[in-house]
Amino acid sequence: MLLKLKCTVNNYAWGAKGEASMAGSLALDGGHIPNLDKDKPYAEFWVGTHANGPAHVIENGIALKQLLATSPNLQGKHENGKLSFLFKVLSVVAPLSIQIHPTKEQGKILHAKDPKNYPDDNHKPEIAIALTEFELLSGFRQHSQISEYLKLYSEIQELLTEEEKGQIDNLGSYGESSSQVLKQIFSRIWRTPKEQLQIVVDKLARRIQGQENKSALDEIIVYLFTMYPGDVGVFAPIFLNYFKLQPGEATFLEPNMPHAYLKGDCVECMADSDNTIRAGLTPKYIDVESLVEMLNYNETLLPKYIPNELEDGSLLFTPRGIEEFWVQEVKGPAGSIYQLPYSESCSVLTVLYGKPSISQAEMANCDNNPWKKNAWGKKEGEVEEPIVSFVDVMSEEFIEDMSLQEKLEDERYIKHIEQVYGDSSTSEEQLPINTEGMTDEEVALALQRQFDREYDVALAVATSSSIHIAPDRYHPKTLQETDSEDEDDDALRQAATNMLYAKLDADDAARLRPEGPSTSRTKHDTGVSGRRNADKTFNDRNPLPTGDMVNDKLNNKVYNRLMAFGKSETKRQMRHKDKEEKATMDTSVDSDTRLLLLKWINQGVFDSVDGIIATGKESAVLHAQNSVTSFAIKVYKTTLSEFKNRSEYVKDDFRFKNPRAVLKIWAEREHMNLSRMAKKHLPCPQPIEVRKNILVMSFIGDSGLAAPRLKNVDWDFFIDEEMKEVYDQIMIRMYKECDLVHADLSEFNLLLAPGNKVHVIDVSQAMDLSHPRCLQFLTRDIHNILSFFNKIGSPNLPTNVTLFNMITDLEMVENEDLLVQVEQFSEENRSVDLRHDKSRPADMELKKYNEEKKANRGVSPAREYN
Repeated sequence: MLLKLKCTVNNYAWGAKGEASMAGSLALDGGHIPNLDKDKPYAEFWVGTHANGPAHVIENGIALKQLLATSPNLQGKHENGKLSFLFKVLSVVAPLSIQIHPTKEQGKILHAKDPKNYPDDNHKPEIAIALTEFELLSGFRQHSQISEYLKLYSEIQELLTEEEKGQIDNLGSYGESSSQVLKQIFSRIWRTPKEQLQIVVDKLARRIQGQENKSALDEIIVYLFTMYPGDVGVFAPIFLNYFKLQPGEATFLEPNMPHAYLKGDCVECMADSDNTIRAGLTPKYIDVESLVEMLNYNETLLPKYIPNELEDGSLLFTPRGIEEFWVQEVKGPAGSIYQLPYSESCSVLTVLYGKPSISQAEMANCDNNPWKKNAWGKKEGEVEEPIVSFVDVMSEEFIEDMSLQEKLEDERYIKHIEQVYGDSSTSEEQLPINTEGMTDEEVALALQRQFDREYDVALAVATSSSIHIAPDRYHPKTLQETDSEDEDDDALRQAATNMLYAKLDADDAARLRPEGPSTSRTKHDTGVSGRRNADKTFNDRNPLPTGDMVNDKLNNKVYNRLMAFGKSETKRQMRHKDKEEKATMDTSVDSDTRLLLLKWINQGVFDSVDGIIATGKESAVLHAQNSVTSFAIKVYKTTLSEFKNRSEYVKDDFRFKNPRAVLKIWAEREHMNLSRMAKKHLPCPQPIEVRKNILVMSFIGDSGLAAPRLKNVDWDFFIDEEMKEVYDQIMIRMYKECDLVHADLSEFNLLLAPGNKVHVIDVSQAMDLSHPRCLQFLTRDIHNILSFFNKIGSPNLPTNVTLFNMITDLEMVENEDLLVQVEQFSEENRSVDLRHDKSRPADMELKKYNEEKKANRGVSPAREYN
């Protein structure tokens, strides 16, 4: 049954006004409202049985809910007298409230506890599909990013205790501890009294408004402050992801995920429920206690939903685990015909663009309906044919059956030949010629007549387009075996070779036949085995080009070496081919890398990969971006041809005990080093994702352009303090705060970011201070940096020894060679025991305790006898 409905339009204050509202224009075109008031907001267009906006049947004016309640045949098994979903079209020009929706279990608890604010016991999952560019907040940001923003917008820390301020650095740590810290900080802020909140919100917003250059996040905070001054929701962009959906893109808002729509038009479908827990940007009731306990505090990547594309080209949005609804988007050119799917449950059809012609058919009984009674394309009660595997098809019984059929066809054809040309299937041993009493001439003539008859049969059959008969045996063969001239030539050449070897074997047999009292030759004879080896080399499947080896001999030693070389050459070629397919030589984008990049694009980590930023001996760096920011993707090369000494940096690092998986370890190593530096707020890229030999990190640059290396910077416009920042803020802090030595620091591994701030990159080879050669690598880093600044004419540079002492707090002698002193110091102080102690600090403390205990014992007269 197809019913035309009259639906409801809600005029909330955040909706677009007049003709600017897509929801209003849709309602006007469908005859749901008489006209559009240019000063009136039209926020939502509803299609459903919800009590606040029920739809009515135009034909008789009956409410849709009433019709469904009295017509069980129109309902699905899961529907109880109403639609299980609510379909909406939204036109948003002002922010909606920040909110979450409970699970079914939580909905029952909330309804029982507070039926006034939670009027039903259902859950409320939602899916939003953008019609225009749609801006929203959804899900918590990466915790490390939240940590940075809490420090950048330091006014928020006035709402925290001293203990909670100290926990900010723990945001972004591994495990559940980071989520617990975020819950503690978020709960403290949202539980703060309203008067104190208003003071801090105003203070933060006023400071940002006074800035000349505002970031995108600054603009959003100011925008929310102008709409809702003093509201705690102004802090939401600091905690939640901000992103834009382009037309056709979707997002699924699962239970307990915080979200807020900001601007744009979208289609929204949800379970029929009013259970909403608000968190801000609203004058309505905010249940803070339920909010902070139910929120999902885990990091959330940009939650874009990827629909399934059906065979007819339509898109199917089916959120996992949701039984109440699914959404199907159908597009087509003018004049195209589309057959709607049939479902046992109720469905609604909303036309957003164009003016289609809709006709009704008995879908349930239509044989041409590919959907029948199932929305997923299978006919109810249909029995599918069992899937037969290739192994079953190629079983012995199947092959034997095919062979028997071919044999029967061959026999029938031979009988047909015999009827036409007479019986020609007898062999030489059974010739129908009685040679007894015949002279040699008579026998020769009889054989000639027999040969002529066979030749005539062969010639007649050769003209056939279906089979080929050999003149010696009347066994039919398909032309697929002999339709190539090259194959015929090969067969003739093989036959000639066989005849020659048969003659040679006969000659050998005659020569080997003893002519007196002599010993017979065996297969181990040099001549016999040599010819046999030559025959094997020439006729067997040997990859080596041998040429014609007739009458040649190969002794056993040469033959064995040839076979061994052929096998090794075959394996080498296979390895080379596989290496070429998998190696990432220049751009590092092989098939495995492309697959990982596509997975991250589908997951919404980024939207596109644009091109190459830089290449080096160990990796290539690609540029990626989404609607909000840019990323740098570092892909480590899977060949070691250009960087063969990687193991020097890894083998003695206690964090990496298995140097064989060098590529994966190299990516993990840089991710761990960047994470350690980021926690100490050193200027470096922020690590985001690592998988196999691919590392995703933040982009250092401006407007998609990478920051220049120090090698390419014009230093005439910089002062000495900015030059000193390299070893004051990077080398010293890496050593003292992060316990790291870069090990490859130079002007090529330092970037000058916007604001003249130097960032360090390429820390995959950076090593922990427990590494036995870390001081030697530090000495090399110092030499590289000071040589560069000396080359560009920087004044007041420290000496190598002075800078080394500043970094390590050691006391090396100024007038002696630094490297010699470092080698001597390492030999005396950084022994195997020291490395063991560094990797096992608990054992080191126990050993120190026992040594101290032993040293503090008094003098015992029996000690020298023990």
